[in-house]
Amino acid sequence: MAQRKSRTNRSRANRPGRRSSTKTRRPGGAQRTGRLMALGASLFVAGAAVGTVGGFALHPDPAEVTRTAQRSTPDGGGSYSQAPNGPDKEASPSVDGGVGSDDRERRTAGVKPERAPDEKSAEAREPEAERWQHNAAAMPADAGDKPRIAIVLDDMGLEVDATRDAIDLPSPITLSFLTYAETDDLHALTASARRAGHEVMAHVPMQPSSASVDPGPHALTRAMSGDAIRANLAWGLDRLSGYVGINNHMGSAATADGRTMRRLMAELDDRGLLFLDSRTTAETKAIEAAKGASVPHTERDVFLDNVKDPGAIREQLRELEALARRDGSAVAIGHPYDVTISVLADWLPEARERGVALVPISAVVQGADRRNVAALPE
Repeated sequence: MAQRKSRTNRSRANRPGRRSSTKTRRPGGAQRTGRLMALGASLFVAGAAVGTVGGFALHPDPAEVTRTAQRSTPDGGGSYSQAPNGPDKEASPSVDGGVGSDDRERRTAGVKPERAPDEKSAEAREPEAERWQHNAAAMPADAGDKPRIAIVLDDMGLEVDATRDAIDLPSPITLSFLTYAETDDLHALTASARRAGHEVMAHVPMQPSSASVDPGPHALTRAMSGDAIRANLAWGLDRLSGYVGINNHMGSAATADGRTMRRLMAELDDRGLLFLDSRTTAETKAIEAAKGASVPHTERDVFLDNVKDPGAIREQLRELEALARRDGSAVAIGHPYDVTISVLADWLPEARERGVALVPISAVVQGADRRNVAALPE
């Protein structure tokens, strides 16, 4: 930006209304007049210098104002520092958003306020990361084109010791925490899971097909309105943190109802979350609804531990690996049973040695671009 030119004082000799003297000079007047003229010239130079400095002090260089200004970038609550050449590389998300700079202050500083992000051309916009991308676990560096396996353990948080045993497994796996788990350590456990390199999901109770089975408090049901689904989902999600999305706990009746799933997916889209269909029924409409709402999604391929036996679990893992090699990726769901954790502790490093990439659930979702994940801070 060109530097603002300073204003200079006009010459006193050119000011209007200045009168010339017609009085007769006394002897020695020429000498006194010369001294007075020299003094006046000195005062003029000093005044001009003060005026120049004062002009810069009262009107700072707009480039300096621009360098210190900040811009708020809506990204579901995140704000970005704005430097002259674009946003900082690292975001600092906040829960309630934030205002990076005050337009009124920028106007008084002589800088025209920057256009809001939605007023800019599409080419100039930075892609906004969804919440699931902010919270996604890191991909293994050597994943490449290897067959991908995502292992999800449900019912986290019900038993603290079992949850901690699952957290101790080699990462990354995905740990899905029951939204109604009654423990004071729920936030601490989810934070511990993420520090260990695992991905976190919310395990949301939904209406089962049998009326005699209790899915738990605040379960999503077919009878609920959109507002009721939103309120009950919020109750559970507010108890957790750092999650990438949700999967259904039970829910064979709820997931088979298209209207219920469309209402749920609209809420997940608003929240920037992904959906994993546990596929508790072959009649599920969840994936169809997720596609319609552009919600990142995937579904379970294998249940690991319907039979709580080491041999049976290993057989399910063999099927899982075969599916991953055939299709490129596969998803398994299990639970933090002692037998499941024991088998996985041995199998996970063995699978890596066979050339399988063990990845978080966010690495196998469809209908989403995961490229934003790598650029975000842990």
